[in-house]
Amino acid sequence: MEIKELNKLIESLLSRTMGKRESSQVTRWLLEDAGLNPGEHGFEVDQANVDALMSKVDELIVGKPFDYVVGNSVFYGRKFIVNDHVLIPRPETEELVEACIRLLRKLPGEMKRVLDIGTGSGVIPVTMALECPGVQMEALDVSEAAIDVAQANAQKYGVGINFRKHDILDPSGDDQFGTYDMIVSNPPYIGDDERGKMSPSTLRYEPSLALFAPGADPLIFYRRITRFSQAHLLEGGMVCLEMNEYRSLEIKDIFLDAGFSRVEILQDIQGKDRILLVWK
Repeated sequence: MEIKELNKLIESLLSRTMGKRESSQVTRWLLEDAGLNPGEHGFEVDQANVDALMSKVDELIVGKPFDYVVGNSVFYGRKFIVNDHVLIPRPETEELVEACIRLLRKLPGEMKRVLDIGTGSGVIPVTMALECPGVQMEALDVSEAAIDVAQANAQKYGVGINFRKHDILDPSGDDQFGTYDMIVSNPPYIGDDERGKMSPSTLRYEPSLALFAPGADPLIFYRRITRFSQAHLLEGGMVCLEMNEYRSLEIKDIFLDAGFSRVEILQDIQGKDRILLVWK
Protein backbone atom coordinates (compact mmCIF):
# COMPACT_ATOMS: atom_id res chain seq x y z
CA MET A 1 0.00 0.00 0.00
CA GLU A 2 1.29 3.45 -0.95
CA ILE A 3 2.05 5.56 2.13
CA LYS A 4 -0.22 8.39 1.06
CA GLU A 5 -3.11 5.93 0.79
CA LEU A 6 -2.22 4.36 4.15
CA ASN A 7 -2.09 7.79 5.79
CA LYS A 8 -5.56 8.58 4.46
CA LEU A 9 -6.99 5.22 5.58
CA ILE A 10 -5.65 5.48 9.14
CA GLU A 11 -6.80 9.08 9.50
CA SER A 12 -10.27 8.11 8.28
CA LEU A 13 -10.55 5.23 10.76
CA LEU A 14 -9.32 7.30 13.71
CA SER A 15 -11.69 10.15 12.87
CA ARG A 16 -14.58 7.90 13.93
CA THR A 17 -13.58 8.41 17.56
CA MET A 18 -11.42 11.57 17.34
CA GLY A 19 -11.76 15.03 15.90
CA LYS A 20 -10.26 15.70 12.47
CA ARG A 21 -7.27 17.60 13.82
CA GLU A 22 -6.47 14.99 16.47
CA SER A 23 -6.86 12.06 14.07
CA SER A 24 -4.50 13.75 11.60
CA GLN A 25 -1.90 14.37 14.31
CA VAL A 26 -2.14 10.87 15.79
CA THR A 27 -1.84 9.35 12.31
CA ARG A 28 1.37 11.27 11.72
CA TRP A 29 2.78 10.22 15.12
CA LEU A 30 1.86 6.59 14.45
CA LEU A 31 3.59 6.53 11.08
CA GLU A 32 6.66 8.33 12.39
CA ASP A 33 6.91 5.91 15.31
CA ALA A 34 7.00 3.10 12.74
CA GLY A 35 9.87 4.84 10.96
CA LEU A 36 7.71 6.03 8.08
CA ASN A 37 7.53 9.52 6.64
CA PRO A 38 3.88 10.43 6.14
CA GLY A 39 4.85 13.20 3.74
CA GLU A 40 6.77 10.91 1.41
CA HIS A 41 5.31 10.31 -2.05
CA GLY A 42 5.31 7.09 -4.04
CA PHE A 43 6.64 4.98 -1.16
CA GLU A 44 5.15 1.50 -0.85
CA VAL A 45 4.62 0.15 2.69
CA ASP A 46 5.02 -3.63 2.90
CA GLN A 47 2.08 -5.68 4.11
CA ALA A 48 3.70 -6.65 7.41
CA ASN A 49 4.04 -2.99 8.36
CA VAL A 50 0.50 -2.27 7.22
CA ASP A 51 -0.85 -5.12 9.36
CA ALA A 52 1.12 -3.97 12.41
CA LEU A 53 -0.13 -0.41 12.01
CA MET A 54 -3.73 -1.48 11.55
CA SER A 55 -3.51 -3.53 14.75
CA LYS A 56 -2.41 -0.39 16.58
CA VAL A 57 -5.23 1.58 14.99
CA ASP A 58 -7.70 -0.97 16.37
CA GLU A 59 -6.28 -0.40 19.86
CA LEU A 60 -6.51 3.37 19.50
CA ILE A 61 -10.12 3.17 18.31
CA VAL A 62 -11.20 1.38 21.50
CA GLY A 63 -9.51 4.06 23.61
CA LYS A 64 -6.13 2.61 24.51
CA PRO A 65 -3.70 5.49 25.15
CA PHE A 66 -1.30 6.21 22.32
CA ASP A 67 1.78 5.80 24.54
CA TYR A 68 0.76 2.26 25.49
CA VAL A 69 -0.04 1.41 21.89
CA VAL A 70 3.43 2.39 20.65
CA GLY A 71 5.19 1.33 23.87
CA ASN A 72 6.97 4.59 24.61
CA SER A 73 6.40 8.08 25.98
CA VAL A 74 8.35 11.31 25.61
CA PHE A 75 9.54 12.82 28.90
CA TYR A 76 11.98 15.68 29.26
CA GLY A 77 12.79 15.38 25.55
CA ARG A 78 13.62 11.67 25.71
CA LYS A 79 11.71 8.53 24.75
CA PHE A 80 11.00 6.17 27.65
CA ILE A 81 9.62 2.64 27.54
CA VAL A 82 6.12 2.38 29.02
CA ASN A 83 3.48 -0.32 29.33
CA ASP A 84 0.29 -0.80 31.31
CA HIS A 85 2.26 -1.62 34.48
CA VAL A 86 3.33 2.03 34.79
CA LEU A 87 1.71 5.42 34.51
CA ILE A 88 2.10 7.46 31.36
CA PRO A 89 4.36 10.37 32.41
CA ARG A 90 2.57 13.71 32.67
CA PRO A 91 3.83 17.23 31.89
CA GLU A 92 3.40 18.23 35.54
CA THR A 93 5.89 15.52 36.51
CA GLU A 94 8.36 17.15 34.13
CA GLU A 95 7.84 20.34 36.14
CA LEU A 96 8.58 18.40 39.34
CA VAL A 97 11.80 17.05 37.85
CA GLU A 98 12.77 20.50 36.59
CA ALA A 99 12.44 21.85 40.14
CA CYS A 100 14.39 18.89 41.57
CA ILE A 101 17.27 19.36 39.15
CA ARG A 102 17.47 23.10 39.79
CA LEU A 103 17.47 22.67 43.56
CA LEU A 104 19.76 19.64 43.60
CA ARG A 105 22.46 21.65 41.83
CA LYS A 106 22.27 24.25 44.60
CA LEU A 107 22.68 21.79 47.47
CA PRO A 108 26.19 21.72 48.98
CA GLY A 109 28.55 18.83 48.35
CA GLU A 110 29.55 16.95 45.22
CA MET A 111 28.39 13.37 45.81
CA LYS A 112 24.66 13.83 46.41
CA ARG A 113 22.30 10.98 47.21
CA VAL A 114 18.70 11.01 45.98
CA LEU A 115 15.85 8.58 46.63
CA ASP A 116 12.80 8.34 44.36
CA ILE A 117 9.78 6.77 46.08
CA GLY A 118 7.28 5.04 43.76
CA THR A 119 9.44 5.23 40.66
CA GLY A 120 7.07 3.62 38.13
CA SER A 121 8.72 3.77 34.71
CA GLY A 122 11.81 5.37 36.22
CA VAL A 123 11.53 8.64 34.31
CA ILE A 124 12.34 10.69 37.42
CA PRO A 125 15.61 9.00 38.52
CA VAL A 126 16.81 8.36 34.96
CA THR A 127 16.26 11.99 33.97
CA MET A 128 17.90 13.28 37.15
CA ALA A 129 20.89 10.97 36.66
CA LEU A 130 21.32 12.21 33.10
CA GLU A 131 20.92 15.89 33.98
CA CYS A 132 23.02 15.77 37.18
CA PRO A 133 26.04 13.54 36.46
CA GLY A 134 27.60 12.11 39.60
CA VAL A 135 24.39 11.96 41.61
CA GLN A 136 23.80 8.64 43.39
CA MET A 137 20.24 7.63 42.56
CA GLU A 138 18.13 5.04 44.36
CA ALA A 139 14.53 4.26 43.47
CA LEU A 140 11.87 2.00 44.87
CA ASP A 141 8.48 0.70 43.88
CA VAL A 142 6.06 -1.86 45.27
CA SER A 143 5.53 -3.34 41.79
CA GLU A 144 8.08 -5.78 40.40
CA ALA A 145 6.67 -5.22 36.91
CA ALA A 146 7.19 -1.46 37.24
CA ILE A 147 10.77 -1.97 38.38
CA ASP A 148 11.40 -4.11 35.27
CA VAL A 149 10.30 -1.15 33.11
CA ALA A 150 12.40 1.31 35.12
CA GLN A 151 15.49 -0.89 34.84
CA ALA A 152 14.98 -1.16 31.08
CA ASN A 153 14.87 2.63 30.83
CA ALA A 154 18.01 3.01 32.96
CA GLN A 155 19.80 0.49 30.72
CA LYS A 156 18.56 2.28 27.61
CA TYR A 157 20.22 5.50 28.73
CA GLY A 158 23.25 3.93 30.36
CA VAL A 159 22.74 5.21 33.90
CA GLY A 160 23.36 3.25 37.08
CA ILE A 161 20.44 3.37 39.49
CA ASN A 162 19.85 1.15 42.51
CA PHE A 163 16.27 -0.07 42.10
CA ARG A 164 14.51 -1.81 44.99
CA LYS A 165 11.17 -3.55 45.36
CA HIS A 166 9.75 -2.09 48.55
CA ASP A 167 6.44 -0.89 49.95
CA ILE A 168 7.07 2.52 51.51
CA LEU A 169 3.90 2.09 53.59
CA ASP A 170 5.62 -0.74 55.48
CA PRO A 171 7.96 0.91 58.03
CA SER A 172 9.53 -2.41 59.03
CA GLY A 173 11.97 -2.16 56.13
CA ASP A 174 13.16 1.37 56.82
CA ASP A 175 16.45 0.27 58.33
CA GLN A 176 17.67 -0.90 54.90
CA PHE A 177 17.83 2.72 53.73
CA GLY A 178 20.56 5.27 54.41
CA THR A 179 20.35 9.05 54.42
CA TYR A 180 19.72 11.31 51.45
CA ASP A 181 20.26 14.86 50.27
CA MET A 182 16.93 14.74 48.44
CA ILE A 183 13.83 12.57 48.55
CA VAL A 184 11.50 12.88 45.58
CA SER A 185 8.15 11.25 44.91
CA ASN A 186 5.09 11.34 42.72
CA PRO A 187 3.01 9.03 44.93
CA PRO A 188 -0.54 7.78 44.34
CA TYR A 189 -2.59 10.78 45.47
CA ILE A 190 -6.07 10.41 44.01
CA GLY A 191 -8.90 9.61 46.39
CA ASP A 192 -11.51 7.05 45.43
CA ASP A 193 -14.11 9.82 45.51
CA GLU A 194 -12.37 11.50 42.54
CA ARG A 195 -12.90 8.67 40.07
CA GLY A 196 -15.75 10.57 38.43
CA LYS A 197 -13.37 13.37 37.43
CA MET A 198 -11.04 11.04 35.53
CA SER A 199 -11.09 9.99 31.89
CA PRO A 200 -12.46 6.52 31.09
CA SER A 201 -9.20 5.74 29.26
CA THR A 202 -7.10 6.43 32.36
CA LEU A 203 -9.37 4.36 34.56
CA ARG A 204 -9.45 1.46 32.14
CA TYR A 205 -5.82 1.23 31.10
CA GLU A 206 -3.50 2.85 33.66
CA PRO A 207 -2.54 0.95 36.84
CA SER A 208 -4.84 1.85 39.72
CA LEU A 209 -2.03 0.94 42.12
CA ALA A 210 -0.12 3.99 40.90
CA LEU A 211 -3.13 6.31 40.77
CA PHE A 212 -5.19 5.77 43.91
CA ALA A 213 -4.18 6.00 47.53
CA PRO A 214 -5.25 2.81 49.33
CA GLY A 215 -7.95 2.86 51.98
CA ALA A 216 -9.88 5.86 53.23
CA ASP A 217 -6.95 8.28 53.68
CA PRO A 218 -5.92 9.88 50.35
CA LEU A 219 -2.90 11.47 52.07
CA ILE A 220 -1.48 8.25 53.51
CA PHE A 221 1.64 8.39 51.32
CA TYR A 222 2.40 11.96 52.33
CA ARG A 223 2.11 11.10 56.01
CA ARG A 224 4.40 8.13 55.52
CA ILE A 225 6.95 10.06 53.45
CA THR A 226 6.98 12.73 56.17
CA ARG A 227 7.91 10.18 58.84
CA PHE A 228 10.44 8.48 56.57
CA SER A 229 12.07 11.83 55.74
CA GLN A 230 12.40 12.76 59.40
CA ALA A 231 14.76 9.79 59.80
CA HIS A 232 16.40 9.56 56.38
CA LEU A 233 16.81 13.13 55.13
CA LEU A 234 20.09 14.87 55.90
CA GLU A 235 20.05 18.24 57.64
CA GLY A 236 19.72 20.88 54.94
CA GLY A 237 18.25 18.30 52.58
CA MET A 238 15.00 18.53 50.65
CA VAL A 239 11.80 16.64 49.92
CA CYS A 240 10.21 17.34 46.51
CA LEU A 241 6.73 15.98 45.89
CA GLU A 242 4.01 16.04 43.27
CA MET A 243 0.61 16.41 44.88
CA ASN A 244 -3.14 16.62 44.51
CA GLU A 245 -4.10 20.23 43.78
CA TYR A 246 -7.22 19.91 45.97
CA ARG A 247 -5.28 18.89 49.08
CA SER A 248 -2.15 21.00 48.80
CA LEU A 249 -2.67 22.95 52.03
CA GLU A 250 -3.39 19.77 53.99
CA ILE A 251 -0.19 18.21 52.69
CA LYS A 252 1.79 21.34 53.51
CA ASP A 253 0.47 21.24 57.08
CA ILE A 254 1.53 17.59 57.49
CA PHE A 255 5.17 18.62 57.01
CA LEU A 256 4.91 21.81 59.05
CA ASP A 257 3.32 19.92 61.93
CA ALA A 258 6.19 17.42 61.77
CA GLY A 259 8.70 20.20 62.41
CA PHE A 260 10.18 20.80 58.97
CA SER A 261 11.70 24.26 58.79
CA ARG A 262 10.37 25.49 55.46
CA VAL A 263 7.61 24.32 53.14
CA GLU A 264 6.64 25.89 49.80
CA ILE A 265 3.96 25.16 47.22
CA LEU A 266 4.70 25.64 43.51
CA GLN A 267 1.99 25.90 40.88
CA ASP A 268 2.19 24.07 37.59
CA ILE A 269 1.89 25.66 34.18
CA GLN A 270 -1.91 25.56 34.52
CA GLY A 271 -1.82 27.50 37.78
CA LYS A 272 -2.67 24.49 39.97
CA ASP A 273 -0.95 23.73 43.28
CA ARG A 274 1.15 20.78 42.13
CA ILE A 275 4.64 20.66 43.69
CA LEU A 276 5.60 20.71 47.36
CA LEU A 277 9.14 21.66 48.36
CA VAL A 278 10.24 20.86 51.92
CA TRP A 279 13.52 21.81 53.60
CA LYS A 280 14.91 20.12 56.68
